Amino acid sequence: MAGSSVLEKFLGLVRSSANALDGHIRDVLFRGSAAFLLRVTGAGLSFAVNVIIARLLGAEGAGVYFLALTVANIGSMVGRVGLNNTLMRFVAEGASKEEWRAVQTTYRRGLLIALIVSVTVAVVLSVGAGIIASRVFSVPELTEPLQIMAWGIPVLSLVSLHTELLKGIDEVERAMLLRGFGVPLLAAPLLLIVAGPYGVEGAVLVYVVASVVVAAVGGYFWHACTPDVGVDSDEDAEGHVAYQDLLRSSLPLLVVASMDKVVRWTDTILLGVWESARIVGIYEVAFKTSMLTTFILVAANSVASPKFASFHAQGNYDGLERLLQQVTLVVILLTLPVVLVLTIFPEYVLWIFGAEFGVGAGALRILVLGQFVGVAMGSVIQVLMMTGHEKIVRNVTVLGAASNLVLNVILVPLYGMYGAATATSMSSVIASLAAVYAMYHALSITANPRNVLKG
Repeated sequence: MAGSSVLEKFLGLVRSSANALDGHIRDVLFRGSAAFLLRVTGAGLSFAVNVIIARLLGAEGAGVYFLALTVANIGSMVGRVGLNNTLMRFVAEGASKEEWRAVQTTYRRGLLIALIVSVTVAVVLSVGAGIIASRVFSVPELTEPLQIMAWGIPVLSLVSLHTELLKGIDEVERAMLLRGFGVPLLAAPLLLIVAGPYGVEGAVLVYVVASVVVAAVGGYFWHACTPDVGVDSDEDAEGHVAYQDLLRSSLPLLVVASMDKVVRWTDTILLGVWESARIVGIYEVAFKTSMLTTFILVAANSVASPKFASFHAQGNYDGLERLLQQVTLVVILLTLPVVLVLTIFPEYVLWIFGAEFGVGAGALRILVLGQFVGVAMGSVIQVLMMTGHEKIVRNVTVLGAASNLVLNVILVPLYGMYGAATATSMSSVIASLAAVYAMYHALSITANPRNVLKG
């Protein structure tokens, strides 16, 4: 009886929420349905890849794999030198004016910079793989996977940059297919063939090969979606962006991206330093599973962000606030069932990866609760970015990264993966609360979904 009463109350809340939604949020939901489906399918594919890796490699092998992947992602971030958002911005500006020669010039110059830096990082990592594996992580068997993964760094950079470039010319669906589908779609069947007989090295090689194919598809998408314009000299392109202008814009964003990634990778790196590869594998599986709580918010943000920007341009902050509150309400309602499953039955969820991963249930609970707090705060960061408050976003990101680093340094040596989960969740909550306060201080609006129901 109690269970049915709770269900009836929940359904009543859903009905009252639906009645309170206006045309803007319905448009977001309608236009966002494709993005949502793509996000769900992509998340499902990534989840399947993680299950395959865990099942075939075990906790220790999965830990080595995820450590190699984490180091490669850090290398790719450095290799892109913050060009993701810079290229998307300049390309979007050029495309809106139909200055396609300038767009192609910006494309070539941005990719050239990223490739030069990425290849340099790949060489350094490949040469220093043995030192990193033995002296930093005390995992000698990490050496060969690191050497293989190092040569995926330029490819990972190309995949990431083409994703943002496609967004810049309003090819969002292709961008999402590229980023969310490509690698897991190709990797899943190859892993079943290769990872068993060839272990971690085979799994890493599969990831690199899949990334190469996806990078090539990204290049094909770009050339298929943009006019073929010949430019004898890049200087001839009206509105062309100089190399120094690209770097002047991108390097500050590299700092922001670095701080953002500190939040994601500090726990994994420090676990690799102070704990075994097995613990890293269990924790990474728990963390990646906890991310299922955020994909609905990400999908909603991809469609709502232009509307936030539009309301800001019109000076209509009442409309912006109402849309923000409606998005927050819808995201909470859709995310809550996922949160309940992951927090009530974490052992059963993790057993999908193998019996030895069940010990990460406590860490999964902590991570999910931390993620859900951030989700419940709503699209605050997106609103700040779409209203020209990038410096606030930078400051909030730095605060989150600093608190994450300090808390991980304190808690990981004492409590292992539970300390890492606690540190990551606490820093996420700190950053979310800071963003909410900053948004209210800057714009005098809140994301409180109760106001939607009251209205």
